[in-house]
Amino acid sequence: MSDPFTMAVAGIATLGGGLQAKGMLDQGAAEQAASQYNALIAEKKGRQQESLIRRESRRHRGRMRTAIAKSGVTLEGSSMQALAESAANAEFDALSARVSAQAEARLSRRAGRTAQKQAKLSALGSVLQTGAQVGGMLGGPKRA
Repeated sequence: MSDPFTMAVAGIATLGGGLQAKGMLDQGAAEQAASQYNALIAEKKGRQQESLIRRESRRHRGRMRTAIAKSGVTLEGSSMQALAESAANAEFDALSARVSAQAEARLSRRAGRTAQKQAKLSALGSVLQTGAQVGGMLGGPKRA
């Protein structure tokens, strides 16, 4: 049996190791929560950008129609084709903004999951290391 001082030190070391592991787990959870929040923000910004692009496109096409009408040209042939191409390009840009935001959100979520897994592994390592230290303090296997 170990002396009372060694037992007290071993108890403090065990408590310290447990607190360190808890801190690692808490940090991993906080990083995952922050990553989730960042993903939601990215998705929101993507929706806003998509909406803005579509709104600006409608305004631009309206100005184009007005300019075409003022010039006396009818909305047929090349003028109609220009409007259609403008609409298609704007839709492509809007969808690109959405896809980009979704990719950013996926990456953020993945980073959060990775941080939490890493925190769990670090906490486990801390617990194992503390166990080994305490075992050594309390007179682990004796060597001849």
